[in-house]
Amino acid sequence: MLAAVYQGIGKIKVEEVDKPPLPLGGLLVKVSCCAICGTDYKLLITENPRFKPPLIIGHEFVGRVVEKGAEVTDFQVGDRLTMATTISCGRCELCHRGLGNLCESRICVGTDIPGAMAEYLAIPALALQRGNVLKVPDGLSDEAAALSEPLGCAINAQLIAKVGLGQTVLIVGAGPLGCLHAELARASGALKVYLTQRSEPRLSLARKLAVDAVIDASAHDPVSEVRRLTQGQGADVVIVTAPNPKAQEE
Repeated sequence: MLAAVYQGIGKIKVEEVDKPPLPLGGLLVKVSCCAICGTDYKLLITENPRFKPPLIIGHEFVGRVVEKGAEVTDFQVGDRLTMATTISCGRCELCHRGLGNLCESRICVGTDIPGAMAEYLAIPALALQRGNVLKVPDGLSDEAAALSEPLGCAINAQLIAKVGLGQTVLIVGAGPLGCLHAELARASGALKVYLTQRSEPRLSLARKLAVDAVIDASAHDPVSEVRRLTQGQGADVVIVTAPNPKAQEE
């Protein structure tokens, strides 16, 4: 099968590799769509010690079951699915505290095991046991469903930040995750949602969203502008999605 294989910093090559076997008690999925995460992109410009080449990358995906273990009853051949691709052990203290993302024994698709930028993906039994695998509703496109993983990250962040009814929410950074945060904040009941961004292409995209104001940070001081928009009150919640130290300091 064809797969995108990380071969070291700045080197990702599409090449022929062996099709993975069906894992014991797991699933074999034919991948329909796999999005490009910022983590994947950064492998082109910097080293990440967690990624050991050669490695098939990719973890934001949708696919259909083509084979299943005899023990699997919740999924059938032909089911369309996606998954939360950080698989925690379910036994350690951190897992028991609901912090499976910090589990020291966690297994990440596209990092610790071969990823979804390939024609086929093997999903281990542990992912099914831990509830990581989810069926995709019929009315949802592959492209939209592939973004459920970053959307899950946004949902988790907003639950921690307690975004809710009547709040004013400022999103710093109008990239894909920033736009997801803006849509989610509105769906969570935020009264006012503001987005701030510097680059024009992303500003243009942000203006298409149902937000109350898009602030061009290259032309206006975001702090002063938010104070003006809120009559000096400021934002109840600020979510920074830009990996920029200056943005985080502000």
